[in-house]
Amino acid sequence: MTREILANMDKFLEWTISDDEVAYVSLHFLAAMERSKESTKFNILAICATGFGAAQMLRNRLETEFGKRVEVVDVIGYYELNQEKLKGIDVIVSAVDLSNL
Repeated sequence: MTREILANMDKFLEWTISDDEVAYVSLHFLAAMERSKESTKFNILAICATGFGAAQMLRNRLETEFGKRVEVVDVIGYYELNQEKLKGIDVIVSAVDLSNL
């Protein structure tokens, strides 16, 4: 399922998403599911370089694939990310590298 969600990201990136990266994203989805077993809806924060483009595509794809099980709470640019934006978020889906934040 994660691979299907990420399939179109190659169009927006200058590199191909590796199997290791897909597995990493899958682990985060599973971890979020474990944390909120009693909740039927996951709150997602979508992040891209500007808050438009790739993140909007991610929002549409997540809502299409997961329907009522997810709510994309916000779509932001990476420069807008702060502790306040993370409150109540179960999963972060990002089109940019956030490892240095």
